[in-house]
Amino acid sequence: MTAEERRIKELQYAALVDSIVKAKILYYQPREISEATITALMPKDSRYDGMERSYLRLCRELGKPNELVHKEYPGVPEHLNGKGMMEVDWEHPVVKAAYAELLQYDRRKK
Repeated sequence: MTAEERRIKELQYAALVDSIVKAKILYYQPREISEATITALMPKDSRYDGMERSYLRLCRELGKPNELVHKEYPGVPEHLNGKGMMEVDWEHPVVKAAYAELLQYDRRKK
């Protein structure tokens, strides 16, 4: 993989981490986020599964650990399958940042 290909994959990885974390936050529906925002931003199950599969593929390609996906998918290496966060770790810095973004979005929509 060239340096440019790696840079592109790293950007894709970062975007997927953000999307998956936000979807997890919306799924667990904190009281501070309106139902309208949850409905507007929550991905469909098939889209979410695709995001998880893409994330796991990029984990494998970039040599990163799986920190998000707890579900097991066929064809995913055992060291990545089912090893990630099942619920939202509200103390994790990435979760805190994503939650703050969702709250800002929700406030702008009210």
